[in-house]
Amino acid sequence: MDVDLPEYGFGIGVLHIMAAGSSNPPNIAKVRFWNAVIRAAESRFDEPFLFVGDWNTGAHWIDETGKTLVCADQFLELAEIGWTDLWRHHHPRTTEHTWFSHWGNGFRLDHAFATPSLLPRVHSCRYSHAERDAGVSDHSIMLAEINDIPMT
Repeated sequence: MDVDLPEYGFGIGVLHIMAAGSSNPPNIAKVRFWNAVIRAAESRFDEPFLFVGDWNTGAHWIDETGKTLVCADQFLELAEIGWTDLWRHHHPRTTEHTWFSHWGNGFRLDHAFATPSLLPRVHSCRYSHAERDAGVSDHSIMLAEINDIPMT
């Protein structure tokens, strides 16, 4: 979902990227979707814009204990083109998991990335795990606070 919010001075794209699949070749649909996300990120780069949601990926060895996440390269490409991972920006040395597998492996799969022009307005970014712990959702909730005016 892509929504412009002119009264708030930014736009938001809400993403639910599919989990890894078993298509032939493996994960081709996920790779194609991610390629579309990268193109959208490049086209929105000069605007105050936020991408948020359940991305079902992250960085190897950082957002997971190993190297299993599919499309981790595309995930890292967002930062390479200048977008900022809001949670990592506010918590650079912290490990926090937003989803756990049936085997108990933790992953950070829920993300928010902002363009350079929106970043100065982001006051905080954190996760609420209470909803996941209570069984309301299988994912933790991300909360990003955005100020009306840039912070100084």
